[in-house]
Amino acid sequence: MSFRKSFPFLNKTRLIILLLSACMVGIGLSLMTTPVKTPAKPATEKRQLVEVQTIQRADYAPAFTGQARVEAANETKIHAQVNAVIHTIQVKPGQQVTKGQTLFTLDNRAFEFIVAQQAAELSDAQAKLQEELGQQEAAARQYKTYQQKLSPAAETLFLRKPQVSSAKACVEKAQASLDAAKLDLANTVVKAPYDGVISDKALSQGAYATSQSHVLTLVGTEQFWLKLQLPNHTQKWFNQTNLQDISVKLSSQAGEQIIGKVANLSPVLSKDTMTAEALITIDQPLAASLPIRVNDMLHATLTLPNVQHALAIDSEYLRNGNQVWILDKENNLDIREVTLSHASPESSLIESGLQPGDQVITTYLSSPVVGMKLSIAKQDEIQVAQQRETSR
Repeated sequence: MSFRKSFPFLNKTRLIILLLSACMVGIGLSLMTTPVKTPAKPATEKRQLVEVQTIQRADYAPAFTGQARVEAANETKIHAQVNAVIHTIQVKPGQQVTKGQTLFTLDNRAFEFIVAQQAAELSDAQAKLQEELGQQEAAARQYKTYQQKLSPAAETLFLRKPQVSSAKACVEKAQASLDAAKLDLANTVVKAPYDGVISDKALSQGAYATSQSHVLTLVGTEQFWLKLQLPNHTQKWFNQTNLQDISVKLSSQAGEQIIGKVANLSPVLSKDTMTAEALITIDQPLAASLPIRVNDMLHATLTLPNVQHALAIDSEYLRNGNQVWILDKENNLDIREVTLSHASPESSLIESGLQPGDQVITTYLSSPVVGMKLSIAKQDEIQVAQQRETSR
């Protein structure tokens, strides 16, 4: 008898063990090859980080800016008053002169002769008048001896009243001619009518000058002015403001800061540009550390008195000219159209479209859409975002 036949239960046991082992191996392999499923996390809402500025009512000073060239308030072309040869020119272009200073002289010899001649004629007329007065006195004494009274007309002729009147007229005429000759003689010396600078010389010594001849150009230095062009909508601001209350700051290309004054605002608009003209004066322009010159280009800033309880934002936060990006209560983007009552490169005054407490988005959005999901960024988040943007 064989061993298997003696113990048949051993074959069954082995078979069971083999089957169990195979099942265990199969289960192990299945667990190893099947990925472990982790619980799904709820999806988070992605929002773009932005910075905001909450607007509140505050005092606001409207400012208007522009550029204009400096002009002379007084500029005179100096002419000769009489016809004569230029004897001397005592100034040069660029030279400062004072009122009453001699600029040039004309040859005065012919005028001196005329003065002497007119003086002699005056003396002759005065002598003739004295002669007539003597004859009139003699006639009056003779008339007193007459027993008969003459008619008024005859008495006038007898007392030589017409002759005396004619002699007096000759004296007056001679005196006037002498005064005119003296004036012409005085006009051979040409003096400055006001303080200024000689800007141009048109004729030289020895040239023949007439009353039509331009000899020199004098530019006054006591006051310069600018004619600043302002948009038509600024009229309402200036019409409601005393011109003396407007602050005017001028700056040159060299960096010189000067204070000016608004002298007047023209009521006439330019036909071409539809702008108003403000006349700004500069007193004593040469007294500055860097003197202002005629034709200098100056930048002007006109600041009006404060508007109280106004809503204003930085002009850089205006989008497309009249839109503002607002962060609404749900932290979504709202695009508002606003009406401006004043705008400058620095700030803009809001007339309508915003309310106190509105949060103006100051961050630039490349593709803004109404309802866009946003979130106010903290300072550290802003720095991280900027670093990421830089590293791209």
